[in-house]
Amino acid sequence: MHYRAQGVDFISSIGYAVSVDGLVWNRLENPVLTPHNGREDYRGVEDPRITSLDGQFYMCYIIQPTETWEIRGDVPNVIFSCTNIQVGDELRFYYAGADRLIGLATAPFADVVTFAQHGD
Repeated sequence: MHYRAQGVDFISSIGYAVSVDGLVWNRLENPVLTPHNGREDYRGVEDPRITSLDGQFYMCYIIQPTETWEIRGDVPNVIFSCTNIQVGDELRFYYAGADRLIGLATAPFADVVTFAQHGD
């Protein structure tokens, strides 16, 4: 199971744990995904979702809010992942900012797959 973990610095990362019975869990000592300075996810990564595509597994996750409309609202300082859909050759990522507004980010499908496979 992938899960959101938070350090004493309040910056979230994504951890991984396994269980034989669903009651007793063993987690890896270090996160499997951490934020990076100099990138948009520097404030934290969370809410992992794993998708299988053509025999490969890809992880989508959300980052900490940076825009005013994502920070101020009914539930401040949070972004809620809603859905990711493919329309033609484009992926559309819908998300809620501060539980008040809906955002839409788009990217060419091929670019997302290339980034997932190779980074940068």
